[in-house]
Amino acid sequence: RALRPALQLAAVLYGSSLLSFATLAGAAMVALESTPGPESVTEIAGYLLAACESNPDPVACVERANPLLPGTVSLVEPDGERHGASHGDGDVCGRATGTLGTLELCVTPPLSLSSMLGALLLAALVSIFVALLLTKRFIGPLAQLTAAARAVSRGELRVRTGIRDDGAFGEVGHAFDTMVDDVRGLLDAEKELLASLSHELRTPLTRLRLALDLAADGVALDGRALEGVRGDVEDLGELLTDLLDAARLQL
Repeated sequence: RALRPALQLAAVLYGSSLLSFATLAGAAMVALESTPGPESVTEIAGYLLAACESNPDPVACVERANPLLPGTVSLVEPDGERHGASHGDGDVCGRATGTLGTLELCVTPPLSLSSMLGALLLAALVSIFVALLLTKRFIGPLAQLTAAARAVSRGELRVRTGIRDDGAFGEVGHAFDTMVDDVRGLLDAEKELLASLSHELRTPLTRLRLALDLAADGVALDGRALEGVRGDVEDLGELLTDLLDAARLQL
């Protein structure tokens, strides 16, 4: 029952981590879907080839297209001579063939499937790690406080929470330790009071018992002895009155 708020907080943290993970996954899927496919790249390569065929200097046209397009453009003439840049691994390529030869257009996708999976896995691990740290940050002090409270209920009044924190948990732990010290002080004071009362009661009771023993043996008590007995009885009455007054004040 004491850990229920911490468990609810942990559930919220894990839920937030899963939501962040789902958001990142959605963004990655959108990025993959926005990458042009081979058909689209082939169509663009056909348009570019047609444009360069009508250019007086088709080779220069291909070379000028490289800085303008988000990819690489190369032209392979019928005799096998290649012009332009070479594409990289993982690029989406399309080819168009005409009188000039074969024009190849390769577009680098903004996010590959492997990099997307790696990013998602890393995000998931980071989210879970952060959630675990935050959960431990909250559950740990609560578990210490629960253990200390159970120890106090068993009568162990020298227990300490052991919470080392500069925030709210540290204040709660310090308040709990102070409360236990105050309770132990009150109990010690009551023990001292009972010890003092037992000492105070023992003396008049001893004198009364002695007086009764003398009376039982037929020894007549003079006025001074009777006055002492009366004083002892009055002292006992005052002590009992003080005890009753203290009990009323505590109630």
